[in-house]
Amino acid sequence: NHPLLGIQQDGTCWAAKAQWLDDIKAIKEALKTFQPKEDGKGLINLDVADSFFYISNDEYIIAVVDAENRILAGIKYDGEPYFPNHEMYSVITNVEWLYAIIDAESKVLGGFRSDDGHMVVGGIDISTFISDAIIDISDIKERTAHLSTIINDEYLSIEIDADGKVIGYIAPDGSHYLYKVKSETIPEEFSHIEDPEGRTEIVTDAEDNVLAYRDSDGIRHENGMEVEQFYQKGNKVEYATKSYVDTKPIDDSEIVLSKLDGVVDYSLENLFDKNKIRTYDSDFATKVFNAIGRKTGATGCYSNNIPCKEGDWFTRNDFGTGIVV
Repeated sequence: NHPLLGIQQDGTCWAAKAQWLDDIKAIKEALKTFQPKEDGKGLINLDVADSFFYISNDEYIIAVVDAENRILAGIKYDGEPYFPNHEMYSVITNVEWLYAIIDAESKVLGGFRSDDGHMVVGGIDISTFISDAIIDISDIKERTAHLSTIINDEYLSIEIDADGKVIGYIAPDGSHYLYKVKSETIPEEFSHIEDPEGRTEIVTDAEDNVLAYRDSDGIRHENGMEVEQFYQKGNKVEYATKSYVDTKPIDDSEIVLSKLDGVVDYSLENLFDKNKIRTYDSDFATKVFNAIGRKTGATGCYSNNIPCKEGDWFTRNDFGTGIVV
């Protein structure tokens, strides 16, 4: 019973809120755009009222059609509803199904069975699927119960033994570290050396002293080697020892000139005269060093002066032969 508006005794108009007058005017203008209720179409916008109509004919008790006379929805005389947008599927109920959705070929897309109430979608019993999934999750939990997660900035992942000791890990940079490795395809113990000199293979003793190595060109270097046989490119090579050379008698008759490559005339005599071998002392060795820049032994022997020309040859024995080139 609160007064909203009125005319006072002095003839002045009164309103609870002055803007209500403007609102009332706006409402009246809006009502002019709606279909009068007495036309049987209800209080709806005129544009909407002109876009569809209600009809009734021999097929439909009542139907809604658009401005182009296309049926939007209707109810047939047998009571079946008609919705064109839903022609691709239908809802049924029967002895097997409490509720089921079927396609145009009567294939069940989904629904609830009447015997157990299970929901079926795409031929899959959802209730059984959920039950199996719960069992699988329980099995996974049981199998992974011994695993644990440790957040550590030092490792991405680690492997520990029964005592909690780290036996392997992956570093933040992705490097893998294994403290003990046994395999059928790799040695039980191995090490990797990054050598600044570029050596590709290094052999060391128990105190890490270098015994031998292979350089970047693949050439092997060793301080000493003792072998009974030596092969070069598959061919056996005979090497004479120092003691064998020093003790071998000098006999020119044993020299086979045909073994000497580069000799011009094998018929020439050997220019080396073993009877004219001269010895020298340390003073002479110094003179040799000053002359040719190569150190000789403190004492030794040297050949006689041999006049020769290109192609001549001379030899002491078949282990050392000189050819003038």
